[in-house]
Order: sequence, then C-alpha cells, then structure tokens
Amino acid sequence: WLHGVILDDVDALPNLSGHARASLRRIGGDSELEGALENHLAVVAAKNGDLDTAFAGFERAIELRTTALGGDHPAVASSLHNLGFVLKDLGRHDEALDLARRAFEIRLQTLGADHPVVLGSLLSLADTYAEQGDDASRRELLDRAVEIAASAFDRPHPTVAALLVHVANAEQDRGRWAEAAAAFTQAREIYAEALGANHELTANALYDEGVSAVRAGDDQRGLEACSQSEQLYLDIVGPHHRFSLWPAHCRITALGRLERFDEALVAAEDAYGRWQASGLDNPALEAGLSLLLARSLDATGRDPERRDTLTEEVGRLIDDGLVTDATTVSHYREWLEELRSPQ
Repeated sequence: WLHGVILDDVDALPNLSGHARASLRRIGGDSELEGALENHLAVVAAKNGDLDTAFAGFERAIELRTTALGGDHPAVASSLHNLGFVLKDLGRHDEALDLARRAFEIRLQTLGADHPVVLGSLLSLADTYAEQGDDASRRELLDRAVEIAASAFDRPHPTVAALLVHVANAEQDRGRWAEAAAAFTQAREIYAEALGANHELTANALYDEGVSAVRAGDDQRGLEACSQSEQLYLDIVGPHHRFSLWPAHCRITALGRLERFDEALVAAEDAYGRWQASGLDNPALEAGLSLLLARSLDATGRDPERRDTLTEEVGRLIDDGLVTDATTVSHYREWLEELRSPQ
C-alpha cells in the first residue's frame, strides 16, 4: 500500500500520507518504508512544481534509506538521482552533476553494467554534461552506453539503435554533421534488421541521416536517404502527414543543392499541394515548403509573381513569430534574403 497508492491519487495525497505516517508509527517506525514514503511524496511535489518541498523530501529520503539500507543501495541511488533533477531545475548544475555521478556509480556497482536502469543513469548523466557544455564527456558516456547495450544482446536490438540516435543528436548539437549522419546510418541499419526495413523507426532514422548528410555537404547521400524515408512514410502514414512532408522538404533541398532545378520544382509543387490538402497547422513546415517552391521557381525563371507572393507569406509567418525555432528562423531568413536580393 505504501509503495503503490501514494502516486495514484494526488488529490487524496494529504489524507493518504497521513494514514501512511500513522501506520508507520503504529508499527514502531521503519526507516526503509519511511524513506520510500518521503521519496514518493517528493516525486509528487516535484511534478507539481514545488521544488523546495521536493528538495527537502528527497534529502530526507536519502538519509532514511541510507540508514536502513546502506549508502550503496539502488534505492539510495534513486533518491540521489531524483534530487539531482530538482537541483538542475533550481539552477544548481554542478551539484546536480555530482549527484548524477554518484547515482550512476551506485547503480553500476550494484545492478551491473547491462541493467536498463544503469543505461538510463548514463543517459541522464550525459544530458547533464550536455547542459554544462561538456560535449566530450557527453559523447564518452553515450559511447559507453552503446558499448554496454551492444554487449548485452546477442543480435541487433532497438535499444542499441536508440542509443546511437542519442550519439547522433550529440554530434548534431556540436555541428558535426558527417559524424551525425554516420551514427544515424548505424541506427537505421540496426532498426531495419531488428524491426524491419519498412518500420517507422527505420524511416525516421533515414530522414535524420538524410538531413545530416545534406548539412554535411553530401547532397547525393542526403537525397537518397530522404527519398527512401519519404517513400516509407507515404506507405505508413500517407501523403498528407507531416512525417511524409518533412522528408519531402529534405529531398527538395538536396535536389536544389545538386542544381537539379526542374526536378526540384516538380517535387516542390507536389509537396506544397500535399501540404495545402493536409489541413495541418504547422507554420515551420508551411514556411519551409513555401520557400522551397519559391526558390525552385526562382531557379527555373518561372512565375516571378507567384515566387514573390510565396516569399511575402513566409516573411509574415516569421515576422508574426509563428515559426519559433531560432535555428529554423535563421535558416529561412537567409533564404528570404537570397530571394529578395537583385539577381
């Protein structure tokens, strides 16, 4: 009851926690159960945004669990891990990193390297390093997680692929696009072998591989990957879903960079028409497909009036703050500047 009911009904929490404390008093106290109760209550407080209460609760849980179980028990590591998240939310990043390290080491020693919780701790610790700007330590931990997971399975496994996606994302954050593309390729190959060549996760890894390849300047590879991804998503979700339209965006970009402008125009007209028929409310996608069509019209010297209309529409979307990602806005503004500059 103590372990299960506390998190199930937040509205009844004051009553339930009172009953729990009374029950503990009647049995003469139990540090392990009291620690579990404090940890549960702190989790609820953290979810409700009451960080001060959560902080005090996790500290008390660590004290009680250490008394009952010893300082190297997985339950202590769980409370340390939770307290680290609270400290991170409070802006105390160095302390959060120390606790994340301690939680990971305890779990590694007590549960073994191939335990899922240990892999979760590695990822959490890697994310903390990322927030600290320590990209080298982040990559080192992610590589370690991939190695641990790969050794735990006797055949290609989606867990390994998912960890390789984390590696690729880390490389993207560093602007190392070729390395990101290579990691996405590895993930895609594992997903295809473990789940099937037509699986959605395979399609998604193909898309990410293509985008990274284009950003790395390998436009032919990007074109091939994004074309394959788009075809898979057309079969999985149909022509009007954002999952099939974003790979089209990538494919058209690659065609333009390869100076295959007539093909880019045909593809841009098709994707823009699919977006219009979709009814999607996605300003970033709308702006991107509109810009690609405008660029294709400009490159082929066709319909300058329509090109200018599309350009103005995109400018309004950006100026009105409807495209929110800063990197995307910067990228689109560059394209707008090119289209508005005298030829």
